[in-house]
Amino acid sequence: MARYCPGFETDSMFEVAKAIKDRCFREDLSIFSDEKVWTKDNARSLLDLYTNNIDKGEGGYLEKMESQIEGTSPEQCQLMAEMNYLLVLPQSNISSGKKIEIVETILKWCGKSVDRDAVWFSDDALQGAFNPGLAYNTQRWRELLYLMRIVAALKSLTTEKREAILSEPWGFSNWLIEIDQEGYRQFQHVIKFLFFPESFERVVSLAHKRDFVARHLGIAAPEFSDMTETELDMYLLKAREQYEKAHPGVPFDFYEHGDAERAAVEEQDAEYAVEAPPGFQSEYSLNVILYGPPGTGKTHHALRRAVRIADGEAAKELDKHQLKSRYDALVEDGRVAFVTFHQSFSYEDFVEGLKAKTVDNTIRYFIDKGIFQNIAEKAQADPKNGYVLIIDEINRGNVSSIFGELITLLEPSKREDASDAVSVILPYSKKPFSVPSNLYLIGTMNTADRSLVHLDTALRRRFTFEEVLPKPSVLEALPKIEGIDIAKLLNTINQRIAVVYDRDHTIGHSYFMPLGDMKEPKISDLAAIFQNQILPLLEEYFFEDWQRIRQVLADDRKPQGVLPIYSQAMSDQDFYRLMGDDWQGARSIVWERNHQALASPETYKSIYE
Repeated sequence: MARYCPGFETDSMFEVAKAIKDRCFREDLSIFSDEKVWTKDNARSLLDLYTNNIDKGEGGYLEKMESQIEGTSPEQCQLMAEMNYLLVLPQSNISSGKKIEIVETILKWCGKSVDRDAVWFSDDALQGAFNPGLAYNTQRWRELLYLMRIVAALKSLTTEKREAILSEPWGFSNWLIEIDQEGYRQFQHVIKFLFFPESFERVVSLAHKRDFVARHLGIAAPEFSDMTETELDMYLLKAREQYEKAHPGVPFDFYEHGDAERAAVEEQDAEYAVEAPPGFQSEYSLNVILYGPPGTGKTHHALRRAVRIADGEAAKELDKHQLKSRYDALVEDGRVAFVTFHQSFSYEDFVEGLKAKTVDNTIRYFIDKGIFQNIAEKAQADPKNGYVLIIDEINRGNVSSIFGELITLLEPSKREDASDAVSVILPYSKKPFSVPSNLYLIGTMNTADRSLVHLDTALRRRFTFEEVLPKPSVLEALPKIEGIDIAKLLNTINQRIAVVYDRDHTIGHSYFMPLGDMKEPKISDLAAIFQNQILPLLEEYFFEDWQRIRQVLADDRKPQGVLPIYSQAMSDQDFYRLMGDDWQGARSIVWERNHQALASPETYKSIYE
């Protein structure tokens, strides 16, 4: 069974979890008293109130919650406190004092207090059993919402149906799958482990579960795509049972035995022996360049793909905040690295080179590994996981010089352990080097800087290319600012740019995305985007070809009374007053931005109407 958690005495925690299942989920009783708190009406009312006020309040998790559940009954407020208790119960990365503080804070809102001497609040009960990771804390409100839905759904069932679900682990797991998670929620793994520790592991990451199954049972990555969470847990249990049968009386934990012992896959008994697990596999290309105009989200796409390569299917359910948290964690772990190419970037920075260092007033030289060699060596040492190097602005560097002889090694067939594997001797360290098959390269390229035609031929042969174009449609969800349709605005501007210039110099939708993060975006916010980003970009594209800039913005055919974005800096009278009536040269026109126009909604509407 999975009750064994190295470093933790979990008996008290599981006793509390059993009491919660029996008192709260089976019955309607409180965890802390004999009051009826976990009722259908309380669960439904609390869920509706929290959902309707999800954006209410400011500050941290508890500060917002106080505003979100304002007006609830004392019983509903206590239910909220007890649900939060259940959320943090198994966490080892939160102290027992902090857990009590969370419950105590919520109970104070309804005039109640915590009995710190009760078994529910003992250090033994609250020491936890695992660290669920950063996202579980930063997205706790989502986990709470999922728990609320679980309770509301369970309480709406008949007593018989509820009892059937809570009595059988696999039935409970299948029932949880039906509850809306709004993405991917870790609490589904948490509650299964707490309520049925004989059947479920203390593993709250889908990616980790798949990794353990692959390692211990040799199941290949593609098989996971059609596997439910319940089936995955069944395979974990099978691996555990095989190990325990072969090692009677020896406690087993997947994290403790992750690599040191291959558990059920190295048994002497042929009945339990399986093939060695395959190397790392992913649906994505080993070498890819995401290319497109500025502002299309190429770097964001690269970060998202890096997380998906590392974590597989589970990463596809992450929202943007979870995605960034997971990306930062992968960078911290060394599984993802990020570098930006520029004109001064060299082979010595990327692969290896000589660096000077002063030792005892003497300059000495030593060999320093570059970012590519560092992550390649990490990937070689950990072949079962995917590693990713993101190269931003790959076209701004001298690719032939930066990659040097390693450009050949990037080909899938030339990778380490491939059919035509190739290695080279590095020029400084004189050591053999090859590129592992679990190292993925993601480049980004701004087509406004350089088109694909001008890319190094060797690079083009070894990378696949995916175009990332502007998507004005994603702006359709933005609120109209004084009647301005942002999606139509961008779409029309890009259509004109494609006509008078080319598609490589269109404008990405991401410039306008900050408007979606504002509660009530104003015309001044849109004006700031034009003033600081869109207009400078157009001026750079067309290099003072004011006629074409004005065509893009429809300044040359604004309706009567609508201000153009660019206007003449001086009238004819002012020009000849400045230059003199005897001026013999051409009458040049100086254009300037009309800040007054940027504050007028009609100026923007006239671009697409």
